[in-house]
Amino acid sequence: MKKLLTILVCAVLTLILSIGVTGCKNGGEGKLPPNPDGDNPGGENPVDPSPGPDENTEGAFTATLICEGETFVPQSEISALWTSDDGSSISKAEFNSDGVATVNGLDGDYSVTLSALPEGYTYNPNIYTVSNENRDVKIELYKILPTVGKGTDKYKNIITLSRLGAYRLTFTKADQQIFCQYKPSKNGVYTIESVMDVNANEVNPRIDIYMGTDAWKPEKPTRSIDGGGASSVYTKNFKYQVTMSDSEKGAVYAFAVKFDSRVELPVYIDFIITRNGSFENQTTSYELVVPQASLRKAPDYNRRLTYFGLDDTPNGVLDGNRVKIAEDGYYHLVDESGNVTDRILYAQITQPNKVVNFQEPLVAMKFNNKDYTFFIRGYGGLEAAKHPLRDAFKDEISYYDCVNKDGACAVTEELKEFLQEFCLKNMYFYDGMGWAENLGYNSTDKNMWLCFCGYYK
Repeated sequence: MKKLLTILVCAVLTLILSIGVTGCKNGGEGKLPPNPDGDNPGGENPVDPSPGPDENTEGAFTATLICEGETFVPQSEISALWTSDDGSSISKAEFNSDGVATVNGLDGDYSVTLSALPEGYTYNPNIYTVSNENRDVKIELYKILPTVGKGTDKYKNIITLSRLGAYRLTFTKADQQIFCQYKPSKNGVYTIESVMDVNANEVNPRIDIYMGTDAWKPEKPTRSIDGGGASSVYTKNFKYQVTMSDSEKGAVYAFAVKFDSRVELPVYIDFIITRNGSFENQTTSYELVVPQASLRKAPDYNRRLTYFGLDDTPNGVLDGNRVKIAEDGYYHLVDESGNVTDRILYAQITQPNKVVNFQEPLVAMKFNNKDYTFFIRGYGGLEAAKHPLRDAFKDEISYYDCVNKDGACAVTEELKEFLQEFCLKNMYFYDGMGWAENLGYNSTDKNMWLCFCGYYK
C-alpha cells in the first residue's frame, strides 16, 4: 500500500508539472518585462536595435549617408532612427563601415533621422521618409561652410556668404539677431531655408529680409518671415525665395536671422542657400579691366566742382541730353543749341563724391565677371588686394593716376560705362528707395552714371 501511494503521488506531481510547463509556453508570448536600459520594445517609444549587417536583411529597411555625391562613412558612432508615423515606436541601427544602416522587422511608414551629426556637417532632418514600397533612403550631408565676421550690423560687420551651400549661426543671447548677405553672380531663383528639426520642436528660427547693396540697405526690413518651410507646433522653419534677373545681379541678398527657443543657450541655427534648387559651382573668373582710352592728367582748378544734377538743376534731375562725347574722347556739357562747350565732365574717383568713396576697401570692384580694381584704384589697389598680376602693372596708367587735386578725372566712354554698371550693381536708384535717390538725385535708367560727376563753371 505504501509503494502504491508513493507511485500515485509521483504521478500527480508529474501531471501538475507538465500542465505548468505547457501553460508557460502558450502564455509567454505577451509583453516582455521592462528593460532597465530603456530599450524595451514593449515600453513607451521603444527603440529596437539593428540586427547587424551580417544577419538576414531580406525585407530590411536601409539608410545610406551621402555627401557631395559620394557615400559617406562616419568616423564616430552615428545611428539612423526610423520613427513610425504615430510616433509610437523608434527603431535604431548604427551605420556600418560602408556608410549603411540596416534594420529588420518594420512594417508601415516611417520618418528617418540621425542620432547625431559628424562634426562640421549638417542635414535636413525633415524630409526623409520610407514605406513598405520604398524601404531604402539616402540621407545627404552638407559641409558647413565657414563664415567671417560677427554679423552685428548691416554694413561693416555683416557676414558675407560667398558660396551656395549650408551655413551655421551661433546665438549666445536670447534677443540676438545676426546680419548676413549673399551676392548672387548669376540670374535665377535663390532660396534660403532653415533646417531645424521639427520633431524636436525646440527652436523656432525667423528671418528679416533687407536686400539692398553693399553701400545701402533699407532702415527697416522689407519683409519678416516666420515659416514657409517644414513646420510643427513650435518650430517653423523659414523659407524665402527671390528671383534675380540680369539687371539685378548687382544686388545683395541681405537678411537678419532671429530665433525663439525652449532650450538653453547657445542655440545653433543651420540654413541652406540654393540656386534653382541646386548647389552648382559658383567659382567666377574675373577679367582684369585695363583702360583703353588715351588718358591725361586732369588740370587743377581754383574753384569748386559743381555736382551735375544736384547743384545746378531743380529736383536733382540727371539729364543725359546736357552732355555729349567730344572729339577729344571726353564728355562735355552742351549749350542750349546742343553744341559742345569747353566744359569737360569730371568724375570724382579718389575722393568721396556725393554718393560713394570708390577707394573704400569695402566697396566692391568686381562685378559682371570683370575686375575694376586697377581701372579705378591703380597699381596700389592691385597691391592691396595681392593680385597675382600686380607686378605687371607697375608702369601702367589707370584713371587713379589721372585725377586732379579734387580727385576728379575726365569722363571717357569706358569710364561712363563703369559708372553706370556700378550704379546698377549697388542699386543706387531703386524705385525711390536707392541711396542716390535718398540724397536727392532723380534719374532715368540710362542716366544714373551722372550722379558721380560734375564740372567746373
